[in-house]
Amino acid sequence: MPRYGFVGDMPDTKNLVLFVLRHVRTFVTMEDLSEMVMLDDNFNYFVFADAVSEMVDSGHLEKDAEGRIAVTERGAEAGQVVESALAVSLRRVAAEAAAQVAERIKRDSAVTADTFQRGGEHYLRCTMTDGIAPLAELTLYAGSAQQAALLAKRWRKNAEEIYKKLLESFAN
Repeated sequence: MPRYGFVGDMPDTKNLVLFVLRHVRTFVTMEDLSEMVMLDDNFNYFVFADAVSEMVDSGHLEKDAEGRIAVTERGAEAGQVVESALAVSLRRVAAEAAAQVAERIKRDSAVTADTFQRGGEHYLRCTMTDGIAPLAELTLYAGSAQQAALLAKRWRKNAEEIYKKLLESFAN
């Protein structure tokens, strides 16, 4: 990890958190948020966790029912004001990290796989959307809960490839 030396105290940490959340513009997990901001060897996770907690309490950040975090309007406005306090090189790296996380979140929300039971049998429901409309909705018999879980994991990982092969099968 590079040693920028620009993030070491509470105000810098808060500024960086506001900066990346303004770029992502959606709710993120603490894990995703830490991935976006832990860009510096000087970074302290405990200061980060305290900063997030303080900003939730102050109304700069909000948590949803699942505990994910997003910037509020108040936080976005404050972040815009203090953004220039972050070094340009740090902003560039943080913006890239935020873009990667945002892309992963977008992809993960577009590809879903849920297992369920009907009549004592195990099934898998797979979906893939383009963000607007469904591209694929597929329900498969799985045989067992373990098989359903394995198929769900593989769908989430390889949905685009599976979808492409499915279309090719119809075309041939």
